[in-house]
Amino acid sequence: MTSIVLLYRLARRDLRRRPAEALLLLAALAVASTTLTIGLVLHGQTAVPYAETRQRTSGPDVVAALFPPPGRSVTGADRDRLAALAGRREVAARSPAFPTTWASIEAAGVNGVAEVQGRDANPSPVDRPAVVSGHWVDGDHGGVVVERAFARALGVDVGDHVTLDGQRLRVVGVAVSAALPPYPQLCTIGCILDRPGWPSAQPGLVWAPRHEVGSLSSGREPVVWFQYLRLHDPSTAPAFAARYGADGPPTGRTDLEPWQAIAARQAEQLSSERTVVVFGSTLLVVLALATLAVLVGGRMADEVSRVGTLKAAGATPAFVARLLLASYLAVGLVAAAVGLVAGRVLAPRLVARSAGLLGASGPTSVSVGDVLIVVGTILAVVVVASVIPAWRAARTSTVHALAGAGRTPHRSRLIVRASAGLPPPALFGLRFVARRPRRTLLTAMSIAVAVCGSVVALYAQASLRAERGPAGGPADPQVAQLHTVLLAVTLLLVVMTAVNLVFVATASAVDARRLLAVARTLGATPAESAASLGVAQVLPAIVGLVLGFVAGSAIFRALAAHTVTPPLAQLAGLALLAVCLVVALTAVPARIEALRPIAETLREA
Repeated sequence: MTSIVLLYRLARRDLRRRPAEALLLLAALAVASTTLTIGLVLHGQTAVPYAETRQRTSGPDVVAALFPPPGRSVTGADRDRLAALAGRREVAARSPAFPTTWASIEAAGVNGVAEVQGRDANPSPVDRPAVVSGHWVDGDHGGVVVERAFARALGVDVGDHVTLDGQRLRVVGVAVSAALPPYPQLCTIGCILDRPGWPSAQPGLVWAPRHEVGSLSSGREPVVWFQYLRLHDPSTAPAFAARYGADGPPTGRTDLEPWQAIAARQAEQLSSERTVVVFGSTLLVVLALATLAVLVGGRMADEVSRVGTLKAAGATPAFVARLLLASYLAVGLVAAAVGLVAGRVLAPRLVARSAGLLGASGPTSVSVGDVLIVVGTILAVVVVASVIPAWRAARTSTVHALAGAGRTPHRSRLIVRASAGLPPPALFGLRFVARRPRRTLLTAMSIAVAVCGSVVALYAQASLRAERGPAGGPADPQVAQLHTVLLAVTLLLVVMTAVNLVFVATASAVDARRLLAVARTLGATPAESAASLGVAQVLPAIVGLVLGFVAGSAIFRALAAHTVTPPLAQLAGLALLAVCLVVALTAVPARIEALRPIAETLREA
């Protein structure tokens, strides 16, 4: 029998001996690899629908916007410069210049701001919005057409009425265009919002007959002009915009936006979601590393006698180390495969494609590079957490291993003196903490990572709520989607932390088994024994809680331009939840070990 076959059979038997442990480890690593995969492949999802929208609506290659200087109106000379720009030789086709202004809008109790663009009944050579319901604007019968994403946010459809600066108008159509970013990103290419409460608003696009724009404009909200250009070579749009639009607003010159910039606006929400997922996957990988380290450390104590048997049968330390690593590497490979498949399936479901686009989201592709990164990361986590304990166990002398003598726990004289006068639960709990300092550190780190992610999520939620604009305004679909993604990542962190705490509590209870048996022979009750294990987990949890709050707030403040502190009740609730989770997950293994027969434990010793 070759060593590879023997290694395979022994590793398979090892996994069969501990199926529950293997499944929990598989779940932890699979969650980390899934989120890592989603973060890697969550790109390009808006490229296909934007291209389809641009094609079906005869979208422009360059958007030319003529904004007047502050306190002035657009002059005839300004209009002439815009016309000259549209007549350059690089331009293959152009639309008429469309007057545009901004007005308050109200629909069914929802208040907002509308960018109202005057259009003609006849279709434009460039930018012909696709009417998805109703019909296009008609100067003879009045009415407005609302951009689809904005219509959904307002809750209006064809046949409903909206009020623009006091004028009640009927919604005659709902349409989609690739010329301007849809709600709520419209103002990323420029707006004039000069009324109280408007600067924080997120306007949406409304098309109306040309004469309506003149009646809605004012000194504070003057008329600006948009003209849409198609170039002979669309790929030269950024160079064209840079050449002729360098001196744009507020000088009164034309501002030029290439279609590539507008396409990038469509991907901004997806970029925010990807940032959240990548941040969460990083924390989950750290938690997976801590979980595996605790699991390996706890198992190596049980593997000492087995190592002695293998070495007595002729196995070398290198073979023993490979055997101890093999089962973990096998679980890691399966977890990476599960994560790659799950990430590919789940990524499109995290894409909240804007209602301002036509068509379906782009295909989710997992490249060879993505596969290598995910598999390499998971296997690196396994190796980093396992190689040192495995090699240390393999280097244990054969006689020492056959005797089943584990590594002598660390004892601190300072802890012994400090705990001498404490009640039994606190005394034993403090000494358990000092016996395994590395495990205590891993517990504190796991809690800190989970709390850090949760604190960042709370800060992000509070900041998103503060950035929604005026109270009672239309809902922001990007905010809703980011809330969903943040909630999902936070729940995954809680699940991963729970798995880690289960391993930590079980390993700590097994490690303390003999000491608790001796303590019970000296008069300690089962309740005191169980409570001591709880104290041993709560102490590092409190340290981790403090570190997590400090790190989470510091990370968000470093990354965010504007920080809004979440309510104190939410932060206090998070702290209470973390402590309760530690206590609850420690209670079961602690109670099991506390009720274990004393004679049986001492006989095993």
